[in-house]
Amino acid sequence: MEKSAKSIAINYGVILGVISSAILVTIYTLNPELFLAPWLGIVLVLMTIIFGILSSVKVKSSLKGFISFKGGFTSYFITVAIGSFFSIILTFLLFSVIDTETGLFLNEKLLEMTLETLKSIGMSEASIEQAMKQAGEQNNFSLGTQIQTYIIRLVIFCVFGLISSLILKNEDPNAA
Repeated sequence: MEKSAKSIAINYGVILGVISSAILVTIYTLNPELFLAPWLGIVLVLMTIIFGILSSVKVKSSLKGFISFKGGFTSYFITVAIGSFFSIILTFLLFSVIDTETGLFLNEKLLEMTLETLKSIGMSEASIEQAMKQAGEQNNFSLGTQIQTYIIRLVIFCVFGLISSLILKNEDPNAA
């Protein structure tokens, strides 16, 4: 991948990270309970995928309309990895360093939501008790949990990156 293509992907990743961070800070200041809303996760995931695809499209146009599968995926992955890293670091800092009280509050709310979900799917009381014990021991905003979340996100985003790279792939017939 050419240096200019990498710089395009890095720029898109930084822009994605800044926008994601701005959204997270805005929600934090307005109402931290919104972090528990499913729509926020959906919006952030879609935005990340779109930025990854836009990065690949921009790289393709900078290469005169030609891009290999590897080039498309690499630009997508760099963008998504950088943008997601911003969100993970900000989440860790907000709820494990700056405002641990809100982090504890959100962890408690997540436990309540987990309990409701487990009951609604008809899980046995013994299984619910065991699952809740495990969930209660986990800090969703610790550095370890955030790193694990980052890796899982990257794997999921890679699926979309592979698909978009396959669609965008257009090899130069004149290249040797």
